[in-house]
Amino acid sequence: MWPLRVLGWFARIPLRLLMLLGHRGITHSLVACAAVALAASLLSREFAAGLAIGYLAHVAADACTPGGVPLLAPLTRRRWWLLPRRIRIPTGSLRELAVAATLAAGTVAGLVALV
Repeated sequence: MWPLRVLGWFARIPLRLLMLLGHRGITHSLVACAAVALAASLLSREFAAGLAIGYLAHVAADACTPGGVPLLAPLTRRRWWLLPRRIRIPTGSLRELAVAATLAAGTVAGLVALV
């Protein structure tokens, strides 16, 4: 099944490129969010809006961790946080699980209220 292997290799190229950039690098900036939304707008405005909201939510969540995000990359390497140092949420911690569960429950409750 060599055609599928070749197709799979090409499909993974974007992921390989992102791996070179490192996690929470320029991909966690406003420039990256705008670029992704602009590219998605070629498909549809609704898709682009949803993707931008999700992308910004992900960046905002990472800005609540001790590592922060380079929000204004590539203009500056300075990292930004949404929470004071003492209440930042470490990735993989029980606090992260509690926050995620609370947000998920709130989302489900909101969706049920809409229906």
